[in-house]
Amino acid sequence: MIDPNTNECRIDYTEELNDLFSALCSNSSGISWSRYCDAEKGYVSNVLFEYRLDDAGLAKMGPAAAFYLFYVGGVLWFASIPALQSGHPSQAFVAGFVLGLLAFGTYEFTNFATLRGWVIQMVAVDVVWGGVLTGTSAWVGVSVVKAFS
Repeated sequence: MIDPNTNECRIDYTEELNDLFSALCSNSSGISWSRYCDAEKGYVSNVLFEYRLDDAGLAKMGPAAAFYLFYVGGVLWFASIPALQSGHPSQAFVAGFVLGLLAFGTYEFTNFATLRGWVIQMVAVDVVWGGVLTGTSAWVGVSVVKAFS
């Protein structure tokens, strides 16, 4: 939540994580993502990650691009193609969600175990985000292909 007096973003992680998990469990879309805001940049990762990691180093785009190309291949192989074959786009969401939890969980829990500044709140938010993002992406892709075929 942005403090109107200081224009600083203040986060109560317990409340936010409860909102995230409640929304996932109840399938509601009433999450107020504005609580995860940054007054200047406007996204979660800056508020949650940047100040903890400070100048840990710039991202290496080559390895990141290689990973995400393989990741898209994994989403197609494990989620989208089986869902297209079965004719059920919801299968793509479920398989993509699980794949996202596994992939983002591997990254997050490894960092949590090895990096001093990594905290459990970062792990929880990013793992849930990975599941939702991957599941939704797989579902949208399958739904679009199914609509045009």
